[in-house]
Amino acid sequence: MRPTRWRRSTYVVVGAVVAVLVVVVVAAAALLVGRQTSTAVAVKPAPAPATADPGGGP
Repeated sequence: MRPTRWRRSTYVVVGAVVAVLVVVVVAAAALLVGRQTSTAVAVKPAPAPATADPGGGP
């Protein structure tokens, strides 16, 4: 038995399925990243770091 050859339409269908899967994954990732809940706790900014006083005053 020799291996069967794929038709051109088979390549088109497989390519279309892969493209649709990529679009679905990208859309799902965009929706998950873009979602913000109203109950999210805001993070307070960190205080300014302390700097040493060189003591070189008058």
